[in-house]
Amino acid sequence: MELILIYIIPFIVCLSSVIYTIVRLIQIAMNKVKSYRFKNDDIDELSIDFKYLAGKTKFKRLIFIIWMTIGYSILLFGTLYYINSKWMTNVYQRTSENAQKYMNVRAPNINYTTMITKYDSIVSSHIYMDTFKNIDGYPVPWSPMSFDYGTLMVTNNAYIGSPTEINNAYYTHDTKQKVATFFLPKLNYKSDDYFGIQPTHEASDLVKEKNQVAEVAVSFDKPYSYFEIQSMIPKNLLINWYWIGFNDDTNVNAASAPYSGLASNDVAQDSPKDDYGLLSYETYEDFIKNATDLTWGTVVSNDFDSYVDLNKQIKKYPNLDKAKFSGVILTGRTENLTGLDKNKWVFSTNIGVTAPIKSYITPIK
Repeated sequence: MELILIYIIPFIVCLSSVIYTIVRLIQIAMNKVKSYRFKNDDIDELSIDFKYLAGKTKFKRLIFIIWMTIGYSILLFGTLYYINSKWMTNVYQRTSENAQKYMNVRAPNINYTTMITKYDSIVSSHIYMDTFKNIDGYPVPWSPMSFDYGTLMVTNNAYIGSPTEINNAYYTHDTKQKVATFFLPKLNYKSDDYFGIQPTHEASDLVKEKNQVAEVAVSFDKPYSYFEIQSMIPKNLLINWYWIGFNDDTNVNAASAPYSGLASNDVAQDSPKDDYGLLSYETYEDFIKNATDLTWGTVVSNDFDSYVDLNKQIKKYPNLDKAKFSGVILTGRTENLTGLDKNKWVFSTNIGVTAPIKSYITPIK
């Protein structure tokens, strides 16, 4: 609110002043031009010298008014441009911070390589992110993300396009890559109010995919603690992302809401290989802070508010010792993923991105 008072109100006042001044000066100029015309009766009464002097004086005044109008307009528009530039810089910084918080909370196994600004006009722009997924050490390009902002707007969410549903699977809107999907064990997927794909058990299908690495979203039969998950997941698989689930896990609208969770140190450059796939207390604290700050990320789907639900989850799980997760995204060699559905703690498995193994890139696991 303070920033609005500092920038927006002066902007509106200055703009109004410019419009009023231009209109008023045009009226004055028109009156001056009209007064320059002399009636026939006046011509008879005035001398030629007086008419010449009066006309010259009025012409000079008219030129002066025109130059004053141009100068005043340039000054005001320059002031408006300066104010708008300062405001856009402030909005960019806020949007950039929001974009990074979004990536830290609502980007399942999605990382970004570049974050650039693309200008649409002097009053609107957007932050563009090139993204990729880490598939057991193989970077696979993913759909770009865009965060719009403008003079009177700070974007509160990423634009990634609605997924396309094909044969009981979701695919990205633009690149048509398969989206790894989580499912809720308590949700009635046969309800007439539910519109979407049904729970799947796709991990076993990877037996057909030889010499590849793959991504699988594993939904648990119930929430498990971080330490329980470490003993459950096979050591030859990489945990890329931990899904915190939903508080209202029986609401059909939750199925289409954004996932919230946090990435493991799957892309850490300075950590020992044995640390890949793990979380630290500091990492979880950062997640809580980012999720708390994500008030701008409210997404309302009918009667379901994903931010309110997330807020309840982080209050319920304030630290890593108390945290429980409803699922994970795993990556690894396809032959190591095929047996996941045999575990009693698995409610669903859903395949995401796959990539062929190359001789010059060794998988992490």
